[in-house]
Amino acid sequence: MKFNIPKFFFKVILKLNKNYYINSQIRWGKKSLKSSIFFLSFDFETQKDIEVIDNLTEKLSKLKIVPYYAIPGELIDKNSKILRRISKKSTIINHGYKVHTKFEEKSKRNFSTLSYLDLSYNEIKIDIERAHNSILKICDQIPRIFRTPHFGEYSENSKNNLIYSILKDLGYFYSSSTTPIYSIIYSPLFTQNNIIEMPSSAYIDKPLQIIDSWSMIDKSIDFNFLFNQLNKMYLLMESTNILFNIYFDPSDIINSDNFFNEISKFNKFQNQIEKKKLL
Repeated sequence: MKFNIPKFFFKVILKLNKNYYINSQIRWGKKSLKSSIFFLSFDFETQKDIEVIDNLTEKLSKLKIVPYYAIPGELIDKNSKILRRISKKSTIINHGYKVHTKFEEKSKRNFSTLSYLDLSYNEIKIDIERAHNSILKICDQIPRIFRTPHFGEYSENSKNNLIYSILKDLGYFYSSSTTPIYSIIYSPLFTQNNIIEMPSSAYIDKPLQIIDSWSMIDKSIDFNFLFNQLNKMYLLMESTNILFNIYFDPSDIINSDNFFNEISKFNKFQNQIEKKKLL
């Protein structure tokens, strides 16, 4: 019954009762998880992000947090020497091949340059396969996790099963390509076409807002609010079983010592999910 209810219905519920989101995550975690799981990843959208990858990897290593990096294949090819070295210390997520974002110096903001919504099935298939091959060749890894470029836009307006069918043929286990609302419509981990989908997490006190860099860049969220929400989630993860899935753009957080201090305490909940079947 729940699966047939449209997304807007749940969005209305969240506007009326913000606690509905976190309560649903707690209920599912108690029933489905043996322990809390922290999944932290970083989206490398432009060359600007690649420029800080060594610094980021070093900082995460000191915190004993295993890096998960979603990087377009085009950036992997362009920075093959760097990625060949970094991939020995990180897990690479297939993020499509073509660079889909441009950083504009004047406004200091990123802008979309490509959307899967504008591509045919065959074009999407080729883009995913090219990225897959770049990771195999340069990073010497068999990728098992995928994230759709600008996934919020795509998941809200298209059918993810088209992508899952491609991932299935390539032997993927996981996708993290949906917004927090999917964790309510389905669950914080759900299976479609043999692919386990992991919706991104939302702020506890703003359940319609995904936790990412963009929410801070557009000024709807600041670092203080982010840290407050991270602390609330940490306390919950200590007391009950929660899946917490967040991501950031490296260049947005690399200079914030407070950011790394806040996430350091989550390392005890980290689990290399691509090596296990959680469902």
